[in-house]
Amino acid sequence: SSAASDVYKRQILRRFDREFPRIRIKLISSYTLKLKEMMARGEIDLSLTTEDDTPPEATFLAEHRLVWVGAPGGTAWRSRPLRVAFERKCLFRPWALSALDRANISWDMAVDTGSTRTVEATIAADLAINAILEGAVAPPFEKIAHGGTLPELPTSKINMYRGAVSGPQVDALAEMVGQSYRETAYLTHAAAG
Repeated sequence: SSAASDVYKRQILRRFDREFPRIRIKLISSYTLKLKEMMARGEIDLSLTTEDDTPPEATFLAEHRLVWVGAPGGTAWRSRPLRVAFERKCLFRPWALSALDRANISWDMAVDTGSTRTVEATIAADLAINAILEGAVAPPFEKIAHGGTLPELPTSKINMYRGAVSGPQVDALAEMVGQSYRETAYLTHAAAG
């Protein structure tokens, strides 16, 4: 699972555990690139990724806008150069930095790390900001109400990949994941309409 699954994984895992109590799931949270490499080696059966498109071998699940996040009540987003914190291999890092460059907003990378916890601590301490999927914003972060002073960010597609090995449990899990995303998209659309 990448950041994509954070929005939905609790409800999916609970349901799968109820329906298949003797099957153990090993949840791997990593970067999209690493998950795709593991999938190619046959090390995982199902993967959720965040990407800028949906390749033919993937199933499109959803599309979410990236948003700027910071510490609750924080002011780091007002500083110039703007202090940002991203893991080195985070797909959203180049997207956010490109948006800042296009908006002519100078920035400074507050941390150089491969650690999610270091990034989270830096943001929670109001030393920097970050960009994440809008549907994944949760404490200790909040969406920054910047009133247009920060650039708009792109959307990210959430895709599902299936491994070469299949079976009733993998099929059921894939269906649960797809159903969860379809239901959430329907509820979001109904609330907006």
